[in-house]
Amino acid sequence: MLHPLLAGVLLVNSICVAISIVKFLTLFILSHRVIWSASFNNAYGRVANMEQFHREMRKMKHIVFGSGTKNFVILPGLSVHSVMGLADAIAEAYKDFCEEYTVYVFDRAENIHEGYTVRNMAEDTAAAMRELNIKNADVFGASQGGMIAMYLAIDHPQMANRLILGSTLAKPNGTFNHVIDEWIRLARAKDELGLLESFADNVYSESTLKAYRETLISSNLGISDEEYRRFIILAEACKTFDCYGEFSSIQCPVLVIGAEGDRVVTAEGPKQIAEALGCESYIYDGSHGHGVYDEAADYRRRCLDFLLGVSA
Repeated sequence: MLHPLLAGVLLVNSICVAISIVKFLTLFILSHRVIWSASFNNAYGRVANMEQFHREMRKMKHIVFGSGTKNFVILPGLSVHSVMGLADAIAEAYKDFCEEYTVYVFDRAENIHEGYTVRNMAEDTAAAMRELNIKNADVFGASQGGMIAMYLAIDHPQMANRLILGSTLAKPNGTFNHVIDEWIRLARAKDELGLLESFADNVYSESTLKAYRETLISSNLGISDEEYRRFIILAEACKTFDCYGEFSSIQCPVLVIGAEGDRVVTAEGPKQIAEALGCESYIYDGSHGHGVYDEAADYRRRCLDFLLGVSA
């Protein structure tokens, strides 16, 4: 997520991103909006910014970069640590999108409580988009982000031009429930090492784990009590998610991407979505896992080609 809790670290290591130094950090207070702006030294497009807005009693952070006239929204997957601190790495990874698009990466709302659902996440994302005057966008959601993207397209069809759904499903299956239950159990026990090991081992392929497993785990140590609390709420929301019966409301073009080696949603999750929607799909082979969005060298180019209407 870009995905879960580990994606940013893998992203940095796997493509050798050199994180530039933050030059200045300024807090602006503008009427109903609080903007936290971090300027980065990027060699392309607009500088990356981290912003935070208030919607009633909610806060949501996002990253924005690129200089294109079209909007591209990225919804990361379930995570313990926010990806907001990886603005430069994410902007570097998606630099090919920057000429055509202004790219927004949305975090989850900050002050969430028990009972918060995936549909609630989609509503908060829609509110964030309205706050930023994003009337419509091409949307990419990975894992839980894909679940949010589907509800965004179902409940706010005018906001979604095209959808890319990566490593996700329309309703829980047995494998998914087992993995989520294990992550919730480890988070409730505050078993930091166990949670990080389970995340890495379930999300990434054997080749990635062989090269980066220790880094993925050690770089994510230091989970706070609040991060555990949020993670459990967000993970619980996955268990009650089911939009399969509402697919008739998704009217925009969709690309579904999965992997045969996915140990979280399995390859059947994306395949079920593609079959039900009758949409374009691509399933990577068994050498890729749930985190194929980070691992496959051609993944982002495949996404961009779909968005720009380039034939495979």
